Amino acid sequence: QILVEQKRYQEALPRLEETLTLLEELHFNSDMAIVLNDLGVCESKLGNIQKAIEYYERSLSIGESLSLTHYNTSFYQNLSDLYEKQKKQ
Repeated sequence: QILVEQKRYQEALPRLEETLTLLEELHFNSDMAIVLNDLGVCESKLGNIQKAIEYYERSLSIGESLSLTHYNTSFYQNLSDLYEKQKKQ
């Protein structure tokens, strides 16, 4: 997440993917939702819109199932922004 905050998206991707794999193995679903959102941010910033949408939708699905209301707002906003961006292209 530090790399994401520093806008080092290309560097962040492999580390986030590794983290996601570990979280999936441990069934840490709420943390998975956050990492999926971060993956969506990275892919979006790198211009990979469809991949970003997939990550955002997965994070939102987990967020809704676990009632992560604090995070869901961010997940919805990120997905909405991306759909808007895709629409303009």
